[in-house]
Order: sequence, then structure tokens, then C-alpha cells
Amino acid sequence: MFDRILVPLDGSADSESILTWLRSWDLDSRLVLFHCVPSRLPKGELIGTPHFETAERAQEYLDGIARTLPLPSEVVVRAGSPGDRIVTAALQAEAGLVVLGCSGDFGTPRTLGKVNEIVARTCPRPVLVVKTPARPARRRVRRILAPLDAASRGDENMDILRGMARDLRAEVIFLHVGSMDERRDDAPSSAGASYSDVQLHLIRQVWSFLKDGIAARTIMTKGSLIEETLTHELSLDVDIVALPRETPAGAAPWQTMVGQCERAVLLYEPKEGVSRLLPSTSRVAALTGPRP
Repeated sequence: MFDRILVPLDGSADSESILTWLRSWDLDSRLVLFHCVPSRLPKGELIGTPHFETAERAQEYLDGIARTLPLPSEVVVRAGSPGDRIVTAALQAEAGLVVLGCSGDFGTPRTLGKVNEIVARTCPRPVLVVKTPARPARRRVRRILAPLDAASRGDENMDILRGMARDLRAEVIFLHVGSMDERRDDAPSSAGASYSDVQLHLIRQVWSFLKDGIAARTIMTKGSLIEETLTHELSLDVDIVALPRETPAGAAPWQTMVGQCERAVLLYEPKEGVSRLLPSTSRVAALTGPRP
């Protein structure tokens, strides 16, 4: 699944710390190091804040980083709007994952920033948001927490979680957070199924993971999705929190979850959203056409 991982770097030590964190994954993935040199609008305004004066300087910087990496890597430099260029580069490189650094002190809410917000919201590939500076990993990724609200059954996109867990040899923990109104086993959830039906479906999903040799379990609780996620990411000592980018009306938006989760957050598309967000052939051709 992770044959190629796109890592945008902005030239700062904080963004570079992601590479040290990724070494704990023990994968044979090829890293695609990316930098975008902001271009100027017709009136002369810059799109973003430039760290390097020219694309050549950016190329030299990425080449220097690549020489220090134990994994095979390649470098890509583009000019234009950074958010759009990162999404385009992910498609061109056929990356299985995009890893974004999000600055912020540990223990405090993080802010994605305009560029990361564009990538996290529009990129068809799974996006992993890591708070930087990323601490050197003391271990490999062991647990992935997948919070599900009362309207979810655990089948939003099993391919993403299954593939990541298999590659990382990690356990998947489904955290189903029902509403406080679901007090009886036969009480219908917001999705129309009873609490027992939801529980049975999750058990079946866990069993399907176990049959594939992937460790998995489910926890069912009630309350606030955000509060239960924050509590369990710490109590279970998870490494990644996996969230669908689209949530039902009234559910906590993923932006809020990304801001408050302490661990790295994986954003993925629900099944019904994948085909809709993947660009059409003509759109991909336009995005991946002539390179500057």
C-alpha cells in the first residue's frame, strides 16, 4: 500500500523531523521529497511564503536531505500554489500516502494552516497529519485507533485501515461512540440499526481482520466522540488516530479532531467518497500536464 510516500518539506527543521519519525515504520517505501516554490500572482503578490529564492536552491536542499536517508528517495520541486501542487504531486507520483507536518506545542490544539488545510481537504490519497517537531519514535507503530460515531458501522473504508495495519503490523481498535440516548439494546441508533446490530457488525469486521492475520478489536462506549477519542488515544497508548474526512451532519468535523488529537491523524475517504473525489481522466491530465 505504501510503495511511495510523499513528504512535503518547507525547508524547516520541524518539517524535516517527520523523516526521523517515519524511520520507525520499518518499510521499504520510496520517499518522494517535495517542495513548492511559491509563484507570483499577476499583480506581483506571492502565493505563500518562499523559503528558497529559486527552484535550483530548493532542489539542492532536497538533494542534500535525500543523501542522508536510509530509504530510497527522489526529489520533486514545483512552482505555484503549494496546496494545489502538493495534491498534484501526490497524483503524479502515485503516492499511497501524503505525510504533512503540522506545527504546534504538544498538549495544545494545533492549527493546520492554509496549505495543509487545502491538502487535507482535497487530496484523494490518504493524508497523515503529524504534529511537529515530531519526537523520535521510541518504537514502531503498534496501534491504530479508528473512532466511529453513532451513525457508523465500521465499514466506511476497510481497505485503507486494512492496508495500513498490514504494512505496519499494527493492531486496529474500532472505538464506536454511541449517543447517550441509546440506553437499550433494541434502541435504534441514528443510522436506524439497533445497538445490538451495530455491535454484531463490528464484531464481524474485527473477525475479517483477524482472518487476514491483522490484530483487531472493538470498544463500544457512549458520550462525546471527541472526548472519548482523546481519552482512548491516551489510555490505549495508540500511535495513529484514523478518521474519515466526511462526517454525518451534527458529528464532530475532522478539523476539530485533528486540532485536538495528540497522536498523528490519518484522514481517509469513506467508500462512497472515494470515486467522487478521485479526479476524472481529463482532470488528472490537466493537473499532471506540462511541468514547470
